[in-house]
Amino acid sequence: MATKKSKKKVAKKTEKKITAVEHDKFGSVVGSKNAAINACLSKTPKSMHRLVTQAKLSGTFYDHCNLLVERKLVVKSKDDKGKTQFALK
Repeated sequence: MATKKSKKKVAKKTEKKITAVEHDKFGSVVGSKNAAINACLSKTPKSMHRLVTQAKLSGTFYDHCNLLVERKLVVKSKDDKGKTQFALK
């Protein structure tokens, strides 16, 4: 004779720890790839290639830099060869 065992599902309480995340002056999380690009920006205009190599990253971050241009934190310009450059205001 088989008996049915009732199984009670016990919900585990997951405690979410709220920790303060540090941001740089542009609003990016410190330690992120965007923050690494931000750290390479200066008053001197730099091409995307130069920013990426200085930050030791791969790929491009045009979306991020254009967002900074929209926020009026960075200036976008072109050099004499027509390459896009970014510099701090």
